[in-house]
Formats: sequence, structure tokens, C-alpha cells
Amino acid sequence: MIEKVSEKMGMPPGALVYVGKKRNFPSKIDYIGYDTEKLEVQKDISIEKAKKIYLDNKVNWIDIRGLHNVDVVKDIGCFFNIDKLHLEDILNTEHRPKIEETEHYIILCIKTISIRPNSNKPKIRQISILLFKNCVVTFQEEEECHLHLVKERILDKIGNIQAYGNDFLMYSIVDLIIDEYFGVIDKFHDNLEDLENKIFGMTEDDSLFLIQDNKKYIIHLRRAIFPIREEIFVLIKHASDLISAKTLNYFHDIYEHIYFHMESLENIREINSGLKDLYLSKINLRMNQIMQTLTIFASIFIPLTFISGFYGMNFENMPELSWKYGYFATIIVMAIVSILLLIYFKRKKWF
Repeated sequence: MIEKVSEKMGMPPGALVYVGKKRNFPSKIDYIGYDTEKLEVQKDISIEKAKKIYLDNKVNWIDIRGLHNVDVVKDIGCFFNIDKLHLEDILNTEHRPKIEETEHYIILCIKTISIRPNSNKPKIRQISILLFKNCVVTFQEEEECHLHLVKERILDKIGNIQAYGNDFLMYSIVDLIIDEYFGVIDKFHDNLEDLENKIFGMTEDDSLFLIQDNKKYIIHLRRAIFPIREEIFVLIKHASDLISAKTLNYFHDIYEHIYFHMESLENIREINSGLKDLYLSKINLRMNQIMQTLTIFASIFIPLTFISGFYGMNFENMPELSWKYGYFATIIVMAIVSILLLIYFKRKKWF
């Protein structure tokens, strides 16, 4: 069950209410602090410890998982002096992706997209990333960490990530999320190709159901991906003091990837529309085949009906009526007419 955005109607701006899928696990807070020489990792720590642990001379990452516990989000917000309107956006998992900059931090609300196991349905979740001068704070919906690849990169010292600051950590998180779109869109494209190959072997109801489902999923993907391009452009255009010029160049690469995703998504939308046209063509083809079959049967029975009707007249002076073999001759004539018509239709390739 998902809490609806409409349930917040009548509440004042900045009202902290969780909007999203209902969950019951306790919120978890992880901490990673590192520089070129040191690495510190602490998992499932308390809020109080999270407040005290980070140091100014390190890259600090505080990861909170579980937005349904509003008190935890509120407590973190008070400690970092996060605006209540931004906390409201963090708790609203149906919020449109956005980037905003304040005097002390940059907030980015972005959608993660993955394919559900044993299903072709996309799974869309929100992650909120806040970049401070000496800290990165992330808020995730689920208990499972969606950013584990970035954490593994830090722990295994892959890509020299320790040599960069908090702004590069934010970039790494965003880059991971955007890169996952490649796999989702490729999977979606492959599924559409499979559906196109199978559509003539499926029932009409199954075909229409899958096509309509795809249309709905494409709309969800567009809502998740399209706004990010505009927001990243704003981030690049209005350079922030919290992001170095070197890191800002990496965001240009993200911008290009998003543009590629948008083009791919448009192609997928057109392919799905083409599948609907293919479905309608299949229906029309089947209807034409049925009408063709009925027309052939009707054409055969027209002369037979004429013959039987002709000899069904009640005139006295019809010599065939008193002929001993008249009935059998009529049947034979009708059979010959039917066979000749079938041969004619076959040569014309009407069936």
C-alpha cells in the first residue's frame, strides 16, 4: 500500500509526512569517512553517534535508509539545519526530481530505476542527496542499500575516489544511478523486440494487455528521467562553490548520458506505439480472413441456392420434375458447380 500525496491536503507548507510505500523496518544509519590515508566505516549506528562522528578534514558520508520513520529524518534535518520544505521533499517519494542550492548545501532528489526480479516491470525509488561543505548525506527509501557499489568502490579503493572531496562523492552517487538507466532501458528494449516477434502467436487480449502495460511503464520512466536533464543543466550553468570546477566537468558527462537516455526512451515509446499498430493490423488481418472465408462460402452457395430454388417452383410443365433421375442429376450438378468454384477461387488465390 502506498500513501497518497493527496493525504497531505490541507496541511501547512513544510509538514513532515512520509509519502510512499508503507514499511515497518527500523531506520538504519551508516557512516563512511575517508581521505587518502584513512578509512573509517561504521554500520547501523545511532543518530547521536552519527551527529558526532564526522570530521572536517575528511570526506564524510552519512547514509540513512528508511524514510517512513519521520522522527529520524526530522532529527537529522535539525542537526544539519535542513530547510523544512526540503525535508518535506525528502519524505515525499512521489516528488518530481529536483536540484536546489541554499547557502549551506545542495539538495538533489533523484529516482533510481531497476527491473524487478522475475518481472519486466521497472522499480522506481527516490534517493535524496545533500552535499554540504564537509559531508554528504543520503536518504533512501528501502532497507537494502541501493548505493552499495559506490561503497564497495570506496572500501576497495577503486578509481582513486579517496583523492577527491565530498563533491566527487556526490557525483559518484549520481553517476551510479544514471548508469543503471542504461541496463533498464536496454532490458526494456529487448523485451519490446521479443514482444514484437511473439505478438502474432499471442491472443489479442494478451497482446493488448502487454502493450498497455508497456505504455504505462514508459510514462513512469519519462517522469523519472526527463526532469533530471534540466536539473543537471541548472547545476552546471550556475556553478556552486560547493562543487569544484574539476568535478563540474564530470557532471557534463552525466548530462550527456541523460540526453542519451531521453533519446532511447523516445525510441522505445515509438516502438511500443508501433506494436499497437501491429496489434491492430493483426486484428484487421484476422477479420479480413474471416470475412474472406465467409464470402467464399456464400459465393459457393449462391448458385446452389439458385438451382434448388429454380426447381422448387410449382409449375406443372417442368419436365425435370417427373424425370426418374432428376434429383440425383441436380445433386451432381450442384457438386460440380461447387468444385468448379473452388478451383476458380484457388487459381485466383482468394484462399
